[in-house]
Formats: sequence, structure tokens, C-alpha cells
Amino acid sequence: MKASQSRCEIQALLVGVALLLLSLYVDKSLTLAPFYLVGQSQEWLVGRREIAHLIGLAGLTVSAWYFLRSFNFKYLVLTNIAVAAVLIGVLAWKRPDHDWAYDLLGVTPLELAFNSPIYLGVGVFCGFLAWKTPTLTQPTPALICACLALVVNSVFWELYVQPFHNANDHPARGWVEIAQFLCDVLGITLGAGVVLLSTRWSGPKEVEADDCGEHSLS
Repeated sequence: MKASQSRCEIQALLVGVALLLLSLYVDKSLTLAPFYLVGQSQEWLVGRREIAHLIGLAGLTVSAWYFLRSFNFKYLVLTNIAVAAVLIGVLAWKRPDHDWAYDLLGVTPLELAFNSPIYLGVGVFCGFLAWKTPTLTQPTPALICACLALVVNSVFWELYVQPFHNANDHPARGWVEIAQFLCDVLGITLGAGVVLLSTRWSGPKEVEADDCGEHSLS
């Protein structure tokens, strides 16, 4: 497949990566005075981490859409595998305990390398689903799947794991960070908006094949 046939997907990938990098910068370097959305309760406190979550979830939404759409293009699938293998290998070798990956994904580069067979298996499974159910990788279903997956993950993590199980390897908080959860949901919504804008959708109908590369993986 020619790159011009998948320009929407490539644009989405670049935007998603840029948003993820921006979220890391905000989390590590931005100076922001915390503020409360409601009252003076810590559940409603918004600081730079919450803003980083908002930007990061927007980036993850766009990136997840790209990932699902990429199964329509053989060369993008091969590119995904090659780039992921090189990045994980180099980072695990050069910076096995670097904290940027942990801040972004919750795992270190070394853990990414050890878990790579799992990620490969997930990719193979997604490829199998794309082959058996190609409609899932079309623009609208792919966006719906990406958003639902991230919302479910946020609900599980923010409303169950951190309040009642553990909070980033620390004891459970015992309370829900409502502001952070709302930032997650807003970030996912913004990410969906970025996808819609990038594909120039004007309504619920699918974009034209020439605009976003409606091609089956073959």
C-alpha cells in the first residue's frame, strides 16, 4: 500500500504521539497552581497530573484508533512491529529503568521487553479479529472500540484499583479522584474529536474511501 492511501492514519499517529509526549512534559515540567472543580475536597483537585491525564488520554485515543485502522494496511502492520521491536529493544538495553515509560504506561522499558510476547499476542489477536470482522477496523467502529476500551480502563483504574487496591505501587487511597477521572473522560472525548477532524467527518456517515484509505489487509 502506498503511504498516500493511509494519510489519515499516519496523521493520527503523529498527532497521538505528539499528545503523549506533551502529556509527559506537562506531568514533569509544567508549573501549574492546583485548583478545585468543586468546593475544597481533594477528590475535586486538579493539578498538572490531571491535566497530563487529559492530554495523555486524548493521545491514547488517537493512537488506539490508528492501531485499529492500521490493520487495513499490510505495510503499516509491518511498520508497527518493526518500530515497536526496535524501540523496546533499544530502551530496554540503554535505559531499562527509565521513568518516562512508567509514567506513560505504568511499566519500565525492561518490563516492556519482558512482556513483549504478550503484546505480540494481543497484536496477533487484533489482526485475527480484523481479518474475521473487517468492519471493526473501519473509521467509525474503530473509534467506538478505541473510546470504549479506554473508558472501561479508566473506570477500572480510577474507580476501583487506585481507591481500593493500590495507587501506583502505594497503598490504596481510600477515595476516588473524581477530577482525574473526569479529565480522563474529557481527554478521550477530545481524542475522538481529533480523529473526527482529521478524517474530515461532517456527520455519522463514513468518510469516503479516497479520504481515509478504505482498503482491506491483503
